[in-house]
Amino acid sequence: MCSTTRAIPGTGRTASRCCGWASQVIGAGLDAQAYQGRYYSSGGQPSGVLSTEADLGGYVKDKAGKPTDVTRKDAPRREWDRIHSGPDNAYRVAILDHGLTYTPCPPPWRTPSSWRTMTSR
Repeated sequence: MCSTTRAIPGTGRTASRCCGWASQVIGAGLDAQAYQGRYYSSGGQPSGVLSTEADLGGYVKDKAGKPTDVTRKDAPRREWDRIHSGPDNAYRVAILDHGLTYTPCPPPWRTPSSWRTMTSR
């Protein structure tokens, strides 16, 4: 067992035991793996923003006119995910109505820190 105090590079912290250091390294690896899994599970496509000038406050109403537990913001997101998420739905044509516009976000691998994370495997 190692009992020396060691500085953790770039954090300003110290690890007093090897187990603490190893725990942090393993945790960082698991976080990177989870991030990569989320990225590739959506077909590796960058996400975007759906926007509208309409008020999306409140809840969706059912056919009887009673409010449901689905917010008006979640309804378009759920429908978009249902139609466009996953590798089988990549590059489908999106038809937007009700004043919706889609703005793609830059791929996450364009930032240096994300590039390092994506290429760490």
